[in-house]
Amino acid sequence: MNGKRPYKLPEPLLCSADKEINMTLIDEYIRKHEERIPRYRYLENLYKGFHDVFRLPEKESWKPDNRLAVNFPRYITETFLGYAYGVPIKKSHPDEKIKDAILEFDRDNDISDQEYELAKKCCIYGHAFEYFYQDEEAKTKTVVCNPKELFVVYDDTVKSRALFAVRYGKKDDNVTRYGEILTRTEIIPFDGEKMQEGMPNPYGRINCVEYVLNDERIGLYEEVAGMVETYNRVIGEKANDIDSFAEAYLAVLGAELDEEGVYKIRDNRIINLYGTDNAKDIIVQFLGKPTADGTQENLLNRLEDLIYQTSMVANI
Repeated sequence: MNGKRPYKLPEPLLCSADKEINMTLIDEYIRKHEERIPRYRYLENLYKGFHDVFRLPEKESWKPDNRLAVNFPRYITETFLGYAYGVPIKKSHPDEKIKDAILEFDRDNDISDQEYELAKKCCIYGHAFEYFYQDEEAKTKTVVCNPKELFVVYDDTVKSRALFAVRYGKKDDNVTRYGEILTRTEIIPFDGEKMQEGMPNPYGRINCVEYVLNDERIGLYEEVAGMVETYNRVIGEKANDIDSFAEAYLAVLGAELDEEGVYKIRDNRIINLYGTDNAKDIIVQFLGKPTADGTQENLLNRLEDLIYQTSMVANI
C-alpha cells in the first residue's frame, strides 16, 4: 500500500450508551465511516486487478511503457477460500425440529453461497456484514453487505455491545445520503437530514451481524499490498528492458549517412557519428544499456516468496 495514502483502519466505532440517536449523531459517524472508504476501494481494486501500476504517469511515447499486474490478491483469496470453505459448513442439532428449521432457513436463503461470499468479503476488506430483513410474507431473509455500505457502532464499555447500525447510500447527486438506522427496538429510515417514522424491529436485536477475519479487521492480502505493487513495477520494467533490447539503436561511427538515411532517427533508432575516411575506423554496432536481469530476477523471486509467506497462504 502506498505510504502516501494514510488509509484509516476499521477500528471499532465507539459511542456512549446514553447518547440520543438523532441525525446529528448519525452524521458524525457517517463522516467517520467515510474516512475508511478509500481503503476499502483500494483493497477491492487490488482483488479485481486494478492495481496502482496502471495509474502511474505515462512515459514518453518513444519509450517502452509496459504496465503489468500479477493478481496475487485474487489468487491468495481464492486459494484460502478453497481450503477453508470449499466444503459447505455442516450444521446439526440434537432436537430434530430445530435442526429441520435451521436446514429450511439455510435452503430458503442459499446460506452456503452466502457464507462463501461473507468469507470472501472478509478476506478482501477484513470484515463484512450479514443483514437480516423480512420479506412480503414475513419470512426472514439475509443478504451480505460489504463494509462500504454498512457499519455498526458499539458502546464504550468493556462489554462492547452493539448500540446501533447504519446502512446507507448516496443518491444520484452523490451528496444526499439515504438509508436506515438499525436499533434493538426500531428500524428508522432517513433521507438527507430527516429521520422518518420508525418501524418496530421484529427481532428484538440489531438485525445485522459483523464477521471479522481477525480482531484488527485487516484483509487477507492487505499486509502484502506494498510487495504486490513493487512486484508489478519490477516485472513491468523487466518487460520494458526486453522491448528496449529488441529496439536497440544502431550506431554507425566514422561514416556519414545521407539525410534520407537518418530522417527518422528516433523511429529507425540510428545514431551516426562521423569524421573519418578510414574504412578500418568505421564501426557499425547495436547499442544496449547494461542489463540488470539477474538482480531483477532475484528481487522478483524474493518478493514472490515473501508475499506467500507473509499472507500465510500456500503457493500451489
